[in-house]
Amino acid sequence: MMNPSKANLRSHYRDKRRSLDPTHRTDAALAVKHHLQQFTPITHTTTVAAFMATAEELDLNPWMVTHQQRGGSIALPRVHAAGKMTFHASSQSTVMQKNRYHIEEPSIEAPIVPDANIDIALVPLVAFDIDGHRLGMGGGYYDRFLPKLPRHTWMIGVAFDCQKSPIPLPQAHWDVPLHAVVTETGMLKWRDPTSIGAQ
Repeated sequence: MMNPSKANLRSHYRDKRRSLDPTHRTDAALAVKHHLQQFTPITHTTTVAAFMATAEELDLNPWMVTHQQRGGSIALPRVHAAGKMTFHASSQSTVMQKNRYHIEEPSIEAPIVPDANIDIALVPLVAFDIDGHRLGMGGGYYDRFLPKLPRHTWMIGVAFDCQKSPIPLPQAHWDVPLHAVVTETGMLKWRDPTSIGAQ
């Protein structure tokens, strides 16, 4: 594709993601669980903002269960009007309900986790490129959320290998690059937010 639009790119990479067979999806979720467990900042962190995957996305549930069993904290998003979302504390006993996109989210009774308390954000995406830029679904939820995070917070994309773009993705001035992306084959890191002079 010559200079593809964001809409065309979304369609292309969603088709690639949808074409993955169930066995690969299960194996990929377990591989990502392993990679995240080996990532030192997560083993020492207080709160991780995660997400409930759609049928297309890589499932974080295997990792989330183990993380909570080891004493880690998980925050999950609730979506609101105007492309906004809040993150709420989640445990095995949290009441979940489906939102307007038919994605499970914590009920309104779950305590809100302030953005300032999030140490690591695991971010869904449709595609990512070699510089750590992401292409989302187009709703703008993460475009509004990521800039509010503390400078030390790791922003890590979660994807299948097939979602990696060999060419730079189109960017807007408000787009925030990721610090890393984790896939079934490992973790790609571009920048460390905890280091001096982190972007």
